[in-house]
Amino acid sequence: MSSDRGKEDIFSLPEYESPWARVVRKSKEEPLVTIGCLGTVGALISATFNLRRGNRVMGQRMLRYRVIFQGFTLLAAIGGSVYYAQQRKNEKKLAQKELDTPQA
Repeated sequence: MSSDRGKEDIFSLPEYESPWARVVRKSKEEPLVTIGCLGTVGALISATFNLRRGNRVMGQRMLRYRVIFQGFTLLAAIGGSVYYAQQRKNEKKLAQKELDTPQA
């Protein structure tokens, strides 16, 4: 009985995960999304400072970079979601296959 229960728990989520632990876990799972988010925030902050100082050319350039980083982040999030969905599907198939094969 206990061996069957252990195999069902493979796909269950932990009961509680602190917000910081979730950020760290997600950053490790999808590092490109984290890089894109940091790039977006950096470009936005840089654009804000440049526009306040009156440097319109650099401010506009940073706003364009922000859009590029947002696109990169979106593509990374979609790509990561597809990849991890496929990986979870393969893991479930493998686990089901192990349950279906008779043990000698």
